[in-house]
Amino acid sequence: MLGVTTVMFALLRAVPGDPAAVIAGPAATPAVLAAVRAQYHLNQPLVYQYGHWISSLLSGNLGTSLTYQEPVVTLIRQALGPTLQLVIVSMVIGVSLGVLLGVFAATHLRKAPDLIVSGFSSGVLGMPSFWMGLLLLLVFSVDLHWVPSGGSVSILSSPVEGLKTVALPAITLGLGVAAVQARFVRTAMVEALSGDYVRTARAKGASERAVVWKHALRNALLPLITITGIQVGILLGGVVVIEDVFARPGLGSVIATAIANRDYPVVEGTTVVLVAAFSAVNLVVDIAYQFIDPRIRR
Repeated sequence: MLGVTTVMFALLRAVPGDPAAVIAGPAATPAVLAAVRAQYHLNQPLVYQYGHWISSLLSGNLGTSLTYQEPVVTLIRQALGPTLQLVIVSMVIGVSLGVLLGVFAATHLRKAPDLIVSGFSSGVLGMPSFWMGLLLLLVFSVDLHWVPSGGSVSILSSPVEGLKTVALPAITLGLGVAAVQARFVRTAMVEALSGDYVRTARAKGASERAVVWKHALRNALLPLITITGIQVGILLGGVVVIEDVFARPGLGSVIATAIANRDYPVVEGTTVVLVAAFSAVNLVVDIAYQFIDPRIRR
């Protein structure tokens, strides 16, 4: 987190533009600009600005938005719900579909289903997510009118409307997750199905379904969990673009607006939250290993 925040702080200051001019407006006099820079410490050396920000961060203060004049924590709290909803639904779609396709390809190795799954993975990975999102919007929202083209409704308050608003962006992100998951699951399952314990289970008369889902898949889960943790971080970055494409409120929209307005505290605060979430997910992944593979506990 320290490394990411340091790099992010430096890159923000390297972006052309003056936040004081955005705050004060185009008609601001030099005296007003100087007063604004002094108020937000923008006239201080970068080392001082970084030290002031880090000290505030360690005390739990993410600062105040330069644009909205509201605490950054409040803005994040308002935008966090739709983003978490999108990430969770996308991961459910991506992991479920990826596991099914990977197992299907591994059990039909070098046959037509295996080639179809490989073609699907290559096609999805080769298509930019924003382009896929625009295609889905054009077909299912503009032409068919099945789902709304934007907005967000909480699934908890209205499940049907919530699923309608999250469907297209979640499928857009979920297909990318599924494409990666399918490749990893296929590779791990091919190796697992060639193991001695699989031959032993078959020799004992276990059904093919039990061999695949109970024995082979469980041993193939470790690399799957690892890549899932990494993909959560990729999704947290991908929502910035996808939420903008689908006009969906969330952390992505907040970050995009803050970057356009040179709103340093908002960009810094949301980045810290996303990095912390990614770190927490990877910690959970590390802990989950021991519950899946008892050998790790020993």
